[in-house]
Amino acid sequence: SINCPSVTTTYTCSVDLPCSNCAPFINTITVWVAPTPVITIVASPTSICVGGTTTLTASGASTYTWSTGATTSTISVSPTVTTIYTVTGTSTLNCTATNTIMVTVNSSYCCQNPVKTFTTGTWSSQTASTTVGAILISVTGVLTINSNVTFNHTIFRMAPNAKIIVDAGKTVNLNSAHLFSCDYMWEGIEVSNSSTLNTNRATFSNINPTLDDANVGIYSNASSMTTAAVLSINYLELSKNHIGVKVENYAGTSAYPFTMKAATVQGDVGTTYSPGTILKTYLNPGPVNYASTEYGVFLQDVNAGVVGSSNGGRNTFKSLQNGVFLLRSNAHVLRNDFLDLNSN
Repeated sequence: SINCPSVTTTYTCSVDLPCSNCAPFINTITVWVAPTPVITIVASPTSICVGGTTTLTASGASTYTWSTGATTSTISVSPTVTTIYTVTGTSTLNCTATNTIMVTVNSSYCCQNPVKTFTTGTWSSQTASTTVGAILISVTGVLTINSNVTFNHTIFRMAPNAKIIVDAGKTVNLNSAHLFSCDYMWEGIEVSNSSTLNTNRATFSNINPTLDDANVGIYSNASSMTTAAVLSINYLELSKNHIGVKVENYAGTSAYPFTMKAATVQGDVGTTYSPGTILKTYLNPGPVNYASTEYGVFLQDVNAGVVGSSNGGRNTFKSLQNGVFLLRSNAHVLRNDFLDLNSN
C-alpha cells in the first residue's frame, strides 16, 4: 500500500523473477490527483446597515453549499449582526474546498443621517456654538476648529482620510465624545501652535471619550511651534488606530506639555461606534492593511517628555506592537500597564 499522494504521481514496481538470467519485471502506474477547486467569494456591498441586504457570489467550482443551506452560487443575506458566511464548492471531479467571508453590520451611527456635515472648512464659519451636545456630526474633509469649543457626548463620523485640525491658540474639549470611521481609516486630530486639546468625561458622566480608526489618533509636530500645543489626555480610549498619539520635533528643555491619565490604548477591540474588531484599511497613499496598532505613544525627536502621571489613574496599553516608543527622545514613563505587546 502507499500513502495517498497530494499531486499526480507516477509509481514504479520492480519484481525479481526466480531465475538467475531473468531480468526483473518492471511496470509503472500513474495516480492522477484531481485539483482542488479554488473558491472565491465576493460581497456586494461588504458592509450594510441593519435591515440592509448584501449579495454573496461564489465562483471556482461547479456546485455550492452555503452555511445558510442555500445551494446556488449567488445568495442574498440580511444579517442583523456582523456574520461570517461559509461556502463549500464541489468541482466536476467531486473535489471540494471551502472559503468564508465576513459581512459587517454597521452600528446605527454609520447609518443615521448626521445633524451637521462638514466637508472642508472651519468650525466657526459654520456655527457659533461654543458648547455642542450629543449630536451626530459627519466630517468628510478637513475640519479646522478655529474657535474655543467643548463637545459633550458629541459623535463624529469621520470619512476616509478626513482630518480635524485644532487651530493655533484654540482650545477644544472632547468630553465623553466619540470619533470613529465606518469603512476606512481617517487621518486623526492634529494640534497646532499654542493650541490645547483636552479629553475627559463629561460632567456627571462615567462615559469615557473614544477615538477609533485613525492613522494617527492625536498628532503634534512642534518644529514650527513657538509655543508647544498642550495635550491633556484623560480617560480616552484609543482603539484600532495605526498610532495612538504621536509627538515629534520638540527641542524644549522643559517637558513637553503632554499629560495622559487613566487612558486606554488598544489594538483589536471593537466599540459601540466603530464596526469590526480589526484595523480598517488606510487609503492615503495606500491602500495599506495594518496588521495591528504599531505604537500606543510615539515620541520622535522629543527632548523631554512624560507619558503617564504620578497622581492620576494608570494608563493601559494592550494588544499593540509597541506600547511607548521613543526615537531619539527622552521621556519619563510613569504608572502605565503593558499587556499583550507583540513587538518583534
